[in-house]
Amino acid sequence: MNVLRRLNTILASNSNSAKVTSAFNLSAIPSPVIEIRPSQFLQRKPTTNTNTNTASTRTTTRTSSRISLRETKSKVQFPNDTIDNIFNEIDESRATTKEIKSKHKKSNQTPSNTSQHKRDPSIRECQEYINNIRSSVGKGSYYERKSIRERLISLSPHSFARTSIQDNYDSQRALEIYNVNKNIKTNPEYKYIKSEKNREFLSRILPLLINLTPNISSSNYLRNNNEEEGKTIRKFPKFTTDEVPPIPDFQNDPQVLQDFIGLLTHTTFYYRNSSKLNGIIPKILRNLIHPTNLKTLKLRTITNFNDLIYFYSNRFDFASVRELFKQSQLENIQPNTMTFNLLLRSILKNSQIRKINPVVNEIEWVLLKMEKCSVNANYITWLTLYNFLQDNLSRDVFINQMHTKGFPINRNEFIYTVMRNNDEYTGLQILEFLKNNNIGFNDGIFTTKLINLCIERFLSKQDQKNLNYAWIILKYFGNENKSLLNYKTLNCFLENFAKHGRIDLSLMIFNVCTKRFAILPNFDSFEMLFKSLVINGYTKNFPMVLKYLKKLKKSYNYEERNTYWIVKAELISKYNCLKHFTEADFIKCEKLLSPDSFTWDAKTLIWRTWQQPSSSLRKRLRYLGCFSGNRHTKFSNKFLKYDGTPQYDSSVKTSKYITSSLDIAIKKNDERERIKLFAVKRAMFKRVPYAEEPFESLKKELKERNIIKN
Repeated sequence: MNVLRRLNTILASNSNSAKVTSAFNLSAIPSPVIEIRPSQFLQRKPTTNTNTNTASTRTTTRTSSRISLRETKSKVQFPNDTIDNIFNEIDESRATTKEIKSKHKKSNQTPSNTSQHKRDPSIRECQEYINNIRSSVGKGSYYERKSIRERLISLSPHSFARTSIQDNYDSQRALEIYNVNKNIKTNPEYKYIKSEKNREFLSRILPLLINLTPNISSSNYLRNNNEEEGKTIRKFPKFTTDEVPPIPDFQNDPQVLQDFIGLLTHTTFYYRNSSKLNGIIPKILRNLIHPTNLKTLKLRTITNFNDLIYFYSNRFDFASVRELFKQSQLENIQPNTMTFNLLLRSILKNSQIRKINPVVNEIEWVLLKMEKCSVNANYITWLTLYNFLQDNLSRDVFINQMHTKGFPINRNEFIYTVMRNNDEYTGLQILEFLKNNNIGFNDGIFTTKLINLCIERFLSKQDQKNLNYAWIILKYFGNENKSLLNYKTLNCFLENFAKHGRIDLSLMIFNVCTKRFAILPNFDSFEMLFKSLVINGYTKNFPMVLKYLKKLKKSYNYEERNTYWIVKAELISKYNCLKHFTEADFIKCEKLLSPDSFTWDAKTLIWRTWQQPSSSLRKRLRYLGCFSGNRHTKFSNKFLKYDGTPQYDSSVKTSKYITSSLDIAIKKNDERERIKLFAVKRAMFKRVPYAEEPFESLKKELKERNIIKN
């Protein structure tokens, strides 16, 4: 809360700042009609006295060991055995994990290893094919490195790390460092180590950042920033289900190349997984930016490289990010502030995974490179670096320096960054802060992110009061300004409901958002619908609801594709549901679940939807199998342990329309393995021609998909 108090102090003292009318009235939030605690509708394990004592002990320990950081000296003294204790905890957890895995490996010998599908000729043939081509395109073949090596060799005599194929990455060391950093970040016992690390981070980064930032007043910044955005802003669709557009004739026009690369890098093409790293788009981009491609060599600008850095950073291919930056340097293309902001953004994403090199060294290298290239830091640079700070003291110092430099701290971009980096701020606190400081919701991407953050924080509480607040925010902006809502707003609700198998709430919110608020769902939205259906459990009309969801997904032009939750739903429908359905039954299902009939119109959104007085709604809830005491108080239909061993759950009752047994569980597990095996075969089969003749194979695929002319 120190950061919020500091922001309130600065905003209150800044009397010359422009007042913005708040677009959201917090007092308009009514009290929920029904007060229900989560324990009343979610079954939780009873808390034992041991856990209670442990929790109280932790609280006492934290309270007794709390020391003000402001009273400490410039450098905190730590016990000599602190780091040793961390590594001891890691070794103990690693030993426990190995012991568990060895036990389950022994128990996993039967019955799956002796199941019927192991003797299937098609399975044996598929397995033999995979084993034969594994050395060329499978695990350990360095297929990706070999394909990239050809491009890097053309930049010789300059050296790149991936020019020579070496297996010298110390994964064990990276895991140890990752666990140590995780313990320092999350364990209260090591909070002084975390404070010292943040102090060191600021001492190395802040002086460089201050030197790179010219002094500017808030009013001048806002004026210059608006002029710059008006000149450089580009808008691309977030996703599409269409085929990749044909490669245009650039005709010595850099703008055509820039627009085409911008579209491929900023839009997700769901058609045939084109935007995946194994899809067609990365192959097109690598050829367009290839050092030997003379058609595009003279047309390349720093905007092209910025788009490519953004694309590969989103796909966690950080080696390609570094290689593209170096290639732009070799081609004498001057980087700009956006280039270095994207590099810092990639370091931020890379810091969340296992790595060996300290993050502060990489950030320092980027800032020194900015100084060498005479590139100034801007508002986004400061916001990006704020995300690396992990304690309130360092954040307080950072905000003071931002304010001293003249950057406005009452903009939605900064408020979103501050709130997102601290889970302690609830949705209500965020709205109260915006109201008290007269910060309104203006059109912009950060406004949408701020709205989604409030909804996400409300839903994370999992109680009736906060659920109603999230519903009110959705209705308010849906009625006042639909453009501020997007598919991520919808997914905030669907992800929360899917975890509890609430197919009723998921479908109603989906219908409200798509029909009333004109939100276009993305691929993940439908995945959450299938997940909620599976976790809801085995019901009489399960196959009809599954068929309806698949048809609904197809109506948005999404192609049929096997995913984790679709496969699980298909197997449940095939093996556990016995009722035979006709076309008339499906017509009835469509009428019951259509967006026009199955929606939520009440002022208050409640968890126990079956308590509504509407008989029409209760009829639809019974059809979905969602009623009191069915699947919302216990979720027991899980047939697999975490290690994949089939497990029959006797708590699932068999009936006239539902069946379950150990044999069925084994069959479902075998078919799931069979689907996985054939999916691996198809993926490896597509790689084989690219491993042999990459250019000719790409040209052939582009012609088949009409991306280039024959």
